Amino acid sequence: MLYIIKVDPNRENMTVGALNALKKSKIVIGVEKNLVMIEDLIEGKIIHEKTVKDKTYLIELGISLAFNEEVTLIDYEDPETFGLANLFFQNLGKYDKIDFKIYPSTTSINLSATLLGAPLTDFIAIDLGSDLIPLSEIKEKIENSVKANFVVVIYKGEKHFKLIKEILLDLKRGSIWIGVVNNMDYRIAKLTNINSNELNSDTILIVGNKMTYMENNKLITPQPVLIDPYLHPLTKEFYTNFINNESHDGSNKTCGYYPCHAMENQQCDFCYCPFYPCGDGSTGGKWIKNKNVWNCIDCTWIHKKDVVDCLKPKIKEIILDVEDLKTKKEDLLKIRRECIFNS
Repeated sequence: MLYIIKVDPNRENMTVGALNALKKSKIVIGVEKNLVMIEDLIEGKIIHEKTVKDKTYLIELGISLAFNEEVTLIDYEDPETFGLANLFFQNLGKYDKIDFKIYPSTTSINLSATLLGAPLTDFIAIDLGSDLIPLSEIKEKIENSVKANFVVVIYKGEKHFKLIKEILLDLKRGSIWIGVVNNMDYRIAKLTNINSNELNSDTILIVGNKMTYMENNKLITPQPVLIDPYLHPLTKEFYTNFINNESHDGSNKTCGYYPCHAMENQQCDFCYCPFYPCGDGSTGGKWIKNKNVWNCIDCTWIHKKDVVDCLKPKIKEIILDVEDLKTKKEDLLKIRRECIFNS
């Protein structure tokens, strides 16, 4: 019987199934740095400690021993993603029959995301550790993932970080937030503030998308959220004029509050935001603590010309009555998200 498990620097992250597999096994196979973590759990067992990281060799050794004994093969990566499980099934066809069980682990992705905050809404994971993958494929995978606005998790990106940085800069993502995780150590920074010397063979990069932001020293990629709006009398007045094409276009420099967001060429077409409250900090808004009030003072996004050009014709098709700000908020939030991606 062959068991494939992953160990973790934090014992709490190992599953009960994985611990039981170790307990039952007579033979344990793994590389040195993983076996050191579980010395107390494998005491008295037959240990095959390997310094090489030849995955095929480890798989073949585990299979050959598992015909007669219960064997645990310790993966040094995530078995169910880029680790030994995939290679095990690729080699399974060589043999008539082998009993096995693969235990899911707390993946490096999940662990890294937990350290950083909550960055993983709609993500793609890419492993750059293999020397058998051509640079053209790597480039295409990263470019297409970023263009589609996925959060991108990159394993073993240290060798190709220069290429990764070039791709992101070419796609105008120089200000994007990135989490750099080295085992249990991590930091969050903009792309332009990350150097290749921060990365090693165990580093995981989590590259945010257009909506990823940092708050309270945590990285957040927000999920869509629907918050019932309260329509202030001034909001109703504004959108009555908006529907009748009587609201202001462009910069309203005659307003005594202009520019209320302290930005050049502030566009005032949406003086009262049609999405309020959005509950999404990616454009600069935030909750006033303990007040249950959404504060938009730092959100300048809706006052930029390219954003207004994207939003205005779409919103005019939706808001035909002031009450549509409440009854059609789902449609409005879809437009908001679309224009974030396109601006």
